[in-house]
Amino acid sequence: MLFLVGLDDHDSHFGGCTTYVAYRLIRELANTRLRVIPLPALVRLNPYIPFKTRGNAAVRLVIESENTTEKDIIEHIREIVDKYREKRGKADPGIAVTRVDNIGKLKILYKIYRKAVTDIITIDQVDKLCEKFNIYVRGGKGRVGAVSCLGFLPDIDSTFELLAYGDPSTKKRINIDVLSFSVLDQLFKLYTFANVDVENEKILIFPSGPDPVIYGVRGDSPLHVIFLSSLVQHVAKIEIEGWLLFRTNQATGIHVEYSENKIRTFNPYRTMIRVSKISRTEDRHLLCFTENGPSVFSYRHIGSPCSFLERSLGDIVEVWGGLRIKDGRYFIYVEGCRKLSRRLVQLNNPRCPRCGSALKSLGKGRGFFCKKCNIKIPTLHKIISEVDSSNILFSLPYLSEFRHLMKPTDRVGIERMANMFEDLEIPMWII
Repeated sequence: MLFLVGLDDHDSHFGGCTTYVAYRLIRELANTRLRVIPLPALVRLNPYIPFKTRGNAAVRLVIESENTTEKDIIEHIREIVDKYREKRGKADPGIAVTRVDNIGKLKILYKIYRKAVTDIITIDQVDKLCEKFNIYVRGGKGRVGAVSCLGFLPDIDSTFELLAYGDPSTKKRINIDVLSFSVLDQLFKLYTFANVDVENEKILIFPSGPDPVIYGVRGDSPLHVIFLSSLVQHVAKIEIEGWLLFRTNQATGIHVEYSENKIRTFNPYRTMIRVSKISRTEDRHLLCFTENGPSVFSYRHIGSPCSFLERSLGDIVEVWGGLRIKDGRYFIYVEGCRKLSRRLVQLNNPRCPRCGSALKSLGKGRGFFCKKCNIKIPTLHKIISEVDSSNILFSLPYLSEFRHLMKPTDRVGIERMANMFEDLEIPMWII
């Protein structure tokens, strides 16, 4: 008999981690008659929900049992989870357990998962669902994520992440420079992603919080993720307690793909706009007003979307992100954008008729000057040329500013690679 187990909100700002509770749960269940089927799922939910911890992640396990009753399984899980969950701060953990015995139940759980990625689910909705389908649930607001993650289906698109655990103080002693790590990253570039922000010279695999996650490596191939993790541990001489490999919906952009584009606060949203007015706030964040639909807000520190939108005045642009209300008006907080229409020409200075060098303008109506020939040419005018727009159609934030569900460009075109490893027995998925 198979059972689905969901865990959520076992961390707080003081420490702890839901994935670490799952790691300890799997390790301790190995000493019982229960078997956890690899791989556990790390499920990211709606990133725009305000009442959440930063990553809004829940964990789902699939447990196989031949003789153990459902009641005994629940007791096992409760005992282990209570031992390792974060007990300080505002952690409000949730646990959900249900038997895989009803195809109708699984279909409903999948719908709940999709809604949890794109919308708000209330505790009352979760409680009614659990009562109807006989799902055991316990806890506070964490039971929303615990139930929602049960319906995760990885075959649509998924990736892998390996999380290494240890004493949080270990993070202060990690000594690896960006250049050395970039060399490692290049070796695995086709199969791993979002490990380093080259533009800002920032390594992304080392979190800085008080949780026990020492590092995390993401990729589309579980074997390459494990191999790179081993090299990182060796090169940086990191002491860890162990690690756990997850299959996850991270970096799939699934929250935007699933979105029903309802104009409602905290929903992911994608739309086409015509940029009609651009302004900057006192902090230099960008406000982009449109002729149709919600307007756009872009933080200046996320990277190129601000300048991209400034260059798009009058153009039709596709924008996606999360909806919030600011000053009584809906704004899309930008995750990314791309031009659908653009000016195809631009004005350039002419070239010197003698040597072919680019001329320098002397000012409006005053002609041009060639530095090489040392001559003034007052009769020439600017020339019209085509715009090379191949590198300005898309604009995404710096990798260090990505939300967990956002899809990096490295993954475009290789979606569903994870399905190639479906029947592979993956070694060292937990140590």
